[in-house]
Amino acid sequence: MRNLLAGLVLVLLVGGALAYNRLTARRIEESGRVAAAIPEPAAVSVATARPRRLEETITVVGTLRADDQAAVTAPIPARVRAVLVREGDRVAAGAPVLRLDLAAGAARVEGASAAEAAAMAQRDKAVEALRARRVEMDSKVAEAEGAVQAARSRVRQAELGLELTVRAAAGDAEKAQAGMRQAEAALAQAESGLRQARRGLERVQFLHSRGGAPRADLEAAQAAMDTARAQRDEAAAALDQARAAALPARDSAALRRDVAESEVQAARAGLAAAESGLRNARKARQAALEIAHRDVQAAEAQLRQASAGRSEARAQVGSEILTSPIEGIASEVSIHAGETAQPGQPLVTVVATDQVYLDGTAPARFGPRLRIGQGAMLRIDALPGAPLPATVIRLLPTAGQGGAVVVHLRPRKGSAALRPGVPARAELRLSHGHVAVAVPAAAVRHDGAEEYVLVVREGRAARRTVILGAESGGIVEVRSGLDAGDQVIVAAPTTLRPGDPVRAADRLSGGASGLLPCG
Repeated sequence: MRNLLAGLVLVLLVGGALAYNRLTARRIEESGRVAAAIPEPAAVSVATARPRRLEETITVVGTLRADDQAAVTAPIPARVRAVLVREGDRVAAGAPVLRLDLAAGAARVEGASAAEAAAMAQRDKAVEALRARRVEMDSKVAEAEGAVQAARSRVRQAELGLELTVRAAAGDAEKAQAGMRQAEAALAQAESGLRQARRGLERVQFLHSRGGAPRADLEAAQAAMDTARAQRDEAAAALDQARAAALPARDSAALRRDVAESEVQAARAGLAAAESGLRNARKARQAALEIAHRDVQAAEAQLRQASAGRSEARAQVGSEILTSPIEGIASEVSIHAGETAQPGQPLVTVVATDQVYLDGTAPARFGPRLRIGQGAMLRIDALPGAPLPATVIRLLPTAGQGGAVVVHLRPRKGSAALRPGVPARAELRLSHGHVAVAVPAAAVRHDGAEEYVLVVREGRAARRTVILGAESGGIVEVRSGLDAGDQVIVAAPTTLRPGDPVRAADRLSGGASGLLPCG
C-alpha cells in the first residue's frame, strides 16, 4: 500500500513538472511574439520651440518676364536664306533679323493674277449672258403682249359682229312684220273692194231685172265683181306669203344671234389665254433674269476674291528682309538657314527689356500683408553684386497654385542682365522685429490647406495644427498651436505617422539669421 501511494506521488510530481515546463515555454514564446509585434521607435531629429526676436522678411522666387514681346513671322511660305541674329542679341526696332527667298512668292503672285484674269473673263461672260437673256425674254414678253392685243381686237370684232347681227335680225323681223301688216292691209282693202263690188253687182242685177239698167252695166258690174274677187284672192295670197316669210326671219335671227355670241365667247377665251401667256412670259422673264443676275453676282464675287488674292499675294511678298517690330532681346531663334518658314510660324521672338518684371510666388498666408507699391530687393544669379531695388506692381486677387499668391515686382532701374526667362528672387520685409515662438521651417507639414507639425509626446509622435506667421532664414513663427519648450520633429522617416513611437536621435539648435534669441 505504501509503495502504491509512493508511485502515485511520483507520477503526479513528474506530470506537474512537464506541465510547468510546457506552460513556461508557451509564455516565453508569446512574450517573444509580443516583443516582435512592438515596432522599434523611429529615429527623428527634434528642435525645441522657443521664443525668438523676429525680423520678418519673405523671399519671392520666380522668373523674369516681359510686358511686351513680338514674334517675327513669314508672310508666305518661303525658304530662309540667312538668319541675321542669334539668341541673346539685342535688336533695335526695324532691325533686320531674317532674309527670305521670295521666288515662290513671285510664282504665287503670277498664279493669283492668272486667277483674277480668269475670274474677270467669267464675269464678262456672265454679263453678256445676262444681256442676251434679257433680249430673249423681252422679245417673248413683247410677243405675248402682241398676242393679247390681237385677242382684244378679236373680242371687239366679235362683240361688234354680235351687235350688228342682233340689229340685222331685228331689222329683218321688223321688215317681215311690216310686210305682213301691209299684206293684211291690202287684204282688208281687197275684201272691202270685193264687198263693194258685190253690193254694186247686186244693185245692178236688181235694176237690170227691173229694166232699170242696161245689160252693159250688168256686165260691167259683174266684171268689177270678178276683178275685186281676184284682187281679194291676190291679197290673201300675198298675206300668206308674207306670213311664210316672217317665220324664217324670226328663226334665223335666234340662230344668227347664237352664232355671234359663240364667236364672242371664243374671242374672250382667246383673250384670257393670251393674258395668261403674257403673265407666264413675264414670270419666266423675271426668273430667267434673276438666275442670270445671280450668275453675274457669283462671277463678281469670284472676281473680288481673286482680286483680293492677287493683292494679298503682292502684299505678302513684300520685302525679302524681315525686321523686328520692337526693340529688345532676341530670346528665341527657332529656324535655320535653308529651312522653309510657314506663315504664322514664330521664327524669331523678340522681348522688350525696358519693361521686365519678376513673376514669382509667396506663401498664401502672407497675401493679406502684401500691397502694391511695397518695396523689395531683387537678386539675380546672372547679375552678381548688390541687389536691385524693386516695387510690387501686381498681386493676383486669388491664391495661385500650391496655396501661393502670385506677386509681380518691377526693378526700379534697368540692366543688360534683366532678360526674360532669367530666374530671380526678391526679398520683402514685412516687419522690423517682434518676439514670438518659432521653429525650423522644415518642421512644418501640409495637409491640403492645413499646416501642422509633429511633436514628441510621451515617446510618440503627435500632430498639432498650427497657424504660422513670419518666416526668414529657415525659421518660421508659430502664432498658435505650440508652446515654448515643445519638442518639434524636424526630420523623420517618410513612413512616420501620428501615434508612432519615436526617439530623438538628434537635437537641433534652431538658430538662424533673422531670428535672434530673446533677451
